[in-house]
Amino acid sequence: VLYEAGDDAAGQAAVAQVVLNRVRHPAFPGTVCGVVYQGSQRKTGCQFTFTCDGSLTRRTMSQSAWQRARAIAANALSGNVDSTVGLATHYHTNWVYPYWSPSLRKLAQVGTHLFFGWPGTWGGPGAFGKRYRGNETGPPSLALTALETSDDQAAIASLDEPKILGLPQAPAK
Repeated sequence: VLYEAGDDAAGQAAVAQVVLNRVRHPAFPGTVCGVVYQGSQRKTGCQFTFTCDGSLTRRTMSQSAWQRARAIAANALSGNVDSTVGLATHYHTNWVYPYWSPSLRKLAQVGTHLFFGWPGTWGGPGAFGKRYRGNETGPPSLALTALETSDDQAAIASLDEPKILGLPQAPAK
Protein backbone atom coordinates (compact mmCIF):
# COMPACT_ATOMS: atom_id res chain seq x y z
CA VAL A 1 0.00 0.00 0.00
CA LEU A 2 2.90 2.34 0.66
CA TYR A 3 4.42 2.12 -2.82
CA GLU A 4 1.04 2.54 -4.51
CA ALA A 5 -0.51 5.30 -2.40
CA GLY A 6 2.51 6.96 -0.84
CA ASP A 7 2.52 7.95 2.80
CA ASP A 8 -1.20 8.79 2.82
CA ALA A 9 -3.42 6.86 5.25
CA ALA A 10 -6.69 7.32 3.33
CA GLY A 11 -5.06 6.33 0.03
CA GLN A 12 -3.39 3.30 1.58
CA ALA A 13 -6.66 2.08 3.12
CA ALA A 14 -8.39 2.47 -0.25
CA VAL A 15 -5.65 0.54 -2.07
CA ALA A 16 -5.77 -2.20 0.57
CA GLN A 17 -9.52 -2.52 0.01
CA VAL A 18 -9.02 -2.89 -3.74
CA VAL A 19 -6.48 -5.66 -3.13
CA LEU A 20 -8.89 -7.50 -0.82
CA ASN A 21 -11.76 -7.00 -3.26
CA ARG A 22 -9.65 -8.58 -5.99
CA VAL A 23 -8.77 -11.52 -3.74
CA ARG A 24 -12.51 -12.27 -3.45
CA HIS A 25 -13.28 -11.79 -7.17
CA PRO A 26 -12.97 -14.72 -9.64
CA ALA A 27 -11.05 -12.64 -12.20
CA PHE A 28 -8.01 -12.37 -9.92
CA PRO A 29 -5.69 -14.61 -7.91
CA GLY A 30 -6.99 -15.71 -4.51
CA THR A 31 -4.15 -14.42 -2.36
CA VAL A 32 -2.90 -10.95 -1.48
CA CYS A 33 0.55 -11.70 -2.91
CA GLY A 34 -1.02 -13.21 -6.03
CA VAL A 35 -3.08 -10.09 -6.61
CA VAL A 36 -0.27 -7.63 -5.93
CA TYR A 37 2.34 -9.42 -8.03
CA GLN A 38 0.02 -10.48 -10.88
CA GLY A 39 1.83 -9.76 -14.14
CA SER A 40 5.02 -8.56 -12.46
CA GLN A 41 7.08 -11.07 -14.41
CA ARG A 42 6.25 -9.22 -17.64
CA LYS A 43 7.70 -5.89 -18.74
CA THR A 44 4.13 -4.68 -19.30
CA GLY A 45 0.93 -5.81 -17.71
CA CYS A 46 1.72 -5.64 -14.02
CA GLN A 47 -1.30 -4.81 -11.92
CA PHE A 48 0.56 -2.75 -9.33
CA THR A 49 3.22 -0.58 -10.93
CA PHE A 50 5.76 -0.81 -8.13
CA THR A 51 6.16 -4.57 -8.76
CA CYS A 52 7.60 -4.10 -12.24
CA ASP A 53 9.01 -0.58 -12.50
CA GLY A 54 12.01 -1.04 -10.21
CA SER A 55 10.58 0.90 -7.28
CA LEU A 56 11.35 -1.89 -4.83
CA THR A 57 15.07 -1.61 -5.48
CA ARG A 58 15.50 2.11 -6.11
CA ARG A 59 13.05 3.74 -3.73
CA THR A 60 13.51 3.52 0.01
CA MET A 61 10.86 4.41 2.52
CA SER A 62 11.31 5.65 6.07
CA GLN A 63 10.80 3.25 8.94
CA SER A 64 7.91 5.37 10.24
CA ALA A 65 6.19 5.26 6.83
CA TRP A 66 6.58 1.46 6.78
CA GLN A 67 5.13 1.21 10.29
CA ARG A 68 2.09 3.28 9.33
CA ALA A 69 1.55 1.24 6.15
CA ARG A 70 1.88 -2.03 8.08
CA ALA A 71 -0.76 -0.87 10.57
CA ILE A 72 -3.14 0.03 7.73
CA ALA A 73 -2.58 -3.32 6.01
CA ALA A 74 -3.09 -5.21 9.29
CA ASN A 75 -6.27 -3.24 9.89
CA ALA A 76 -7.60 -4.22 6.45
CA LEU A 77 -6.59 -7.86 6.87
CA SER A 78 -8.33 -7.98 10.25
CA GLY A 79 -11.64 -7.22 8.58
CA ASN A 80 -11.98 -3.46 8.60
CA VAL A 81 -13.63 -2.29 5.39
CA ASP A 82 -12.88 0.97 3.60
CA SER A 83 -16.40 1.77 2.43
CA THR A 84 -15.13 4.79 0.48
CA VAL A 85 -14.17 2.63 -2.49
CA GLY A 86 -16.87 -0.03 -2.08
CA LEU A 87 -16.43 -2.93 -4.49
CA ALA A 88 -13.71 -1.24 -6.55
CA THR A 89 -11.33 -3.61 -8.32
CA HIS A 90 -9.36 -1.04 -10.30
CA TYR A 91 -7.80 2.36 -9.69
CA HIS A 92 -5.37 4.80 -11.24
CA THR A 93 -4.05 8.26 -10.53
CA ASN A 94 -5.81 11.20 -12.11
CA TRP A 95 -2.76 12.07 -14.22
CA VAL A 96 -2.97 8.90 -16.35
CA TYR A 97 -5.78 7.56 -18.51
CA PRO A 98 -5.62 3.76 -18.88
CA TYR A 99 -7.36 2.15 -21.85
CA TRP A 100 -9.72 0.27 -19.49
CA SER A 101 -10.96 3.34 -17.62
CA PRO A 102 -13.98 4.21 -19.81
CA SER A 103 -15.30 0.63 -19.70
CA LEU A 104 -15.66 0.62 -15.89
CA ARG A 105 -17.90 2.45 -13.43
CA LYS A 106 -16.18 5.21 -11.45
CA LEU A 107 -16.99 4.61 -7.79
CA ALA A 108 -14.85 7.06 -5.84
CA GLN A 109 -11.93 9.42 -5.69
CA VAL A 110 -9.45 9.37 -2.82
CA GLY A 111 -6.81 12.04 -3.13
CA THR A 112 -5.40 11.77 -6.64
CA HIS A 113 -6.60 8.18 -7.14
CA LEU A 114 -9.79 7.28 -9.00
CA PHE A 115 -11.47 3.96 -8.12
CA PHE A 116 -13.53 1.82 -10.50
CA GLY A 117 -15.59 -1.35 -10.60
CA TRP A 118 -17.02 -3.46 -13.38
CA PRO A 119 -20.54 -2.63 -14.55
CA GLY A 120 -23.39 -5.09 -14.07
CA THR A 121 -23.32 -8.32 -12.12
CA TRP A 122 -19.57 -8.82 -12.66
CA GLY A 123 -19.05 -5.78 -10.43
CA GLY A 124 -21.90 -6.49 -8.02
CA PRO A 125 -21.76 -8.15 -4.59
CA GLY A 126 -22.57 -11.59 -5.98
CA ALA A 127 -19.31 -11.67 -7.94
CA PHE A 128 -17.19 -11.42 -4.80
CA GLY A 129 -17.78 -14.92 -3.49
CA LYS A 130 -14.26 -16.38 -3.35
CA ARG A 131 -13.10 -17.16 0.16
CA TYR A 132 -9.75 -15.83 1.28
CA ARG A 133 -7.79 -18.65 2.86
CA GLY A 134 -4.40 -17.06 3.41
CA ASN A 135 -1.65 -19.30 2.04
CA GLU A 136 0.49 -16.29 1.24
CA THR A 137 3.38 -18.34 -0.06
CA GLY A 138 5.25 -17.69 -3.23
CA PRO A 139 8.68 -17.26 -4.73
CA PRO A 140 11.15 -15.76 -2.24
CA SER A 141 11.72 -12.86 -4.64
CA LEU A 142 8.10 -11.83 -4.09
CA ALA A 143 8.26 -11.87 -0.31
CA LEU A 144 6.60 -8.96 1.44
CA THR A 145 9.42 -6.98 2.99
CA ALA A 146 6.95 -5.22 5.24
CA LEU A 147 6.34 -8.46 7.12
CA GLU A 148 9.62 -8.89 8.91
CA THR A 149 8.70 -10.66 12.13
CA SER A 150 7.28 -14.10 12.68
CA ASP A 151 4.62 -12.57 14.95
CA ASP A 152 3.21 -10.58 12.01
CA GLN A 153 3.28 -13.61 9.74
CA ALA A 154 1.53 -15.78 12.32
CA ALA A 155 -1.13 -13.12 12.86
CA ILE A 156 -1.84 -12.83 9.14
CA ALA A 157 -1.89 -16.59 8.65
CA SER A 158 -4.52 -16.95 11.37
CA LEU A 159 -6.93 -14.35 9.97
CA ASP A 160 -10.32 -15.27 8.62
CA GLU A 161 -11.40 -13.97 5.24
CA PRO A 162 -11.52 -10.17 5.03
CA LYS A 163 -14.85 -8.38 5.10
CA ILE A 164 -15.86 -6.95 1.75
CA LEU A 165 -18.44 -4.17 1.63
CA GLY A 166 -21.80 -5.37 0.41
CA LEU A 167 -21.23 -9.06 1.06
CA PRO A 168 -22.70 -11.20 3.82
CA GLN A 169 -20.19 -11.53 6.61
CA ALA A 170 -19.42 -14.50 8.82
CA PRO A 171 -20.43 -14.03 12.45
CA ALA A 172 -17.69 -12.86 14.80
CA LYS A 173 -15.96 -15.59 16.76
